[in-house]
Amino acid sequence: MKSLEGSASSTGGTLIVNVIGVYQLPAPATPTPSLPLITVTLKGPEGSSQGPTTLSTSTPKSKHPTHLSYRYDTALTFSNVDPSSTLTFNAVQSGATLGSVTYDLTAVPVSHPSGPHHMRTELELTPSSTLSPVDSFPRLKLSLALTSPYRSAVLALQSLSKPYFAGVDAVVDFAQPPLAAAWSAVASAVNPRYLVLPMVPVLVVAAVLTPPLAGLAVIGLPLFLPLLVITSLLSLLLAGLGFTFYVSTPHGRARTSSFLSPHLSSALRHRAFQSLVYSALPPPTPVAAVKPLLPTEPGPRLTLCLLIDFLGSSSYLIPFAGEAFDLFWAPAQTLLLQSMYGSSQPNLKYVSMAEELLPFTDVLPTACVGWVG
Repeated sequence: MKSLEGSASSTGGTLIVNVIGVYQLPAPATPTPSLPLITVTLKGPEGSSQGPTTLSTSTPKSKHPTHLSYRYDTALTFSNVDPSSTLTFNAVQSGATLGSVTYDLTAVPVSHPSGPHHMRTELELTPSSTLSPVDSFPRLKLSLALTSPYRSAVLALQSLSKPYFAGVDAVVDFAQPPLAAAWSAVASAVNPRYLVLPMVPVLVVAAVLTPPLAGLAVIGLPLFLPLLVITSLLSLLLAGLGFTFYVSTPHGRARTSSFLSPHLSSALRHRAFQSLVYSALPPPTPVAAVKPLLPTEPGPRLTLCLLIDFLGSSSYLIPFAGEAFDLFWAPAQTLLLQSMYGSSQPNLKYVSMAEELLPFTDVLPTACVGWVG
């Protein structure tokens, strides 16, 4: 496969256009011995400084015996590509244009050239499926691969993760053999039937004391509730640390990878997620990053709105002190509502922020009001 290279004027990704073939071209107005070529012009988006760059295929490798169809198998490489550019394909023979068609690169997913989610887009372009339906271009078969390096933050995260996982692996290698041996020794030495008898007094005491302790908890709820909340938060923190360590172990990484890999591959087909990872795309706004994660159907949206209002009102669990929670929750709630209802209710974000930041207004169901509106 022959590869030709060109460059555009702004920094960006690398685009490889593999022109496979063109089928059933119209005959030129005057017979000519020359064979048609496919020229590809890359043009930046409106207002950008990226000028047009044109590359051309070599002569076709083969021709259909009866139809004016040709096979090229030529790879054209454009560097420094703005992912919002457009491509224009022209079939040219002896200086005359036989057909033209335009394609928008925003439909092409961005990927890393050597990453696990490298993507290539196979296309068959006809006038009805492009931006120029009035043009006459019978059928063009090609594939596109738009690649970009990772963002510096992603590279830094990769660099930090290597020593972290190496340290976790060292801890597992050190602790696993003695723990496994101790567990095996205890399991072989203790008969489970002998554990039933010592458990009987414990179960009796629990059955007797549970009702009065529950009654005391109800009576002293205002006193015990802050302690219960703090204990629950500490328990969640410890559970989160334990889960994080488990998914960092070799066994946890393997299970997590098998579960997340298809979801990550699907997410990276959306430009909002690609712009988080690849440097060729402009960084996304918080709304653009969150919006693809949120439901669009009324039922799931209502469930999410009920959950948002519940979390917003949960600051009343700890009177006065719970208002500090609103300082952290107000931006998160406003971002969620702006992502769901910003286009239809642009003022809802102001209501959401005021409702969370002003004292004693958390009872207002702002998210549900947005759903109704």
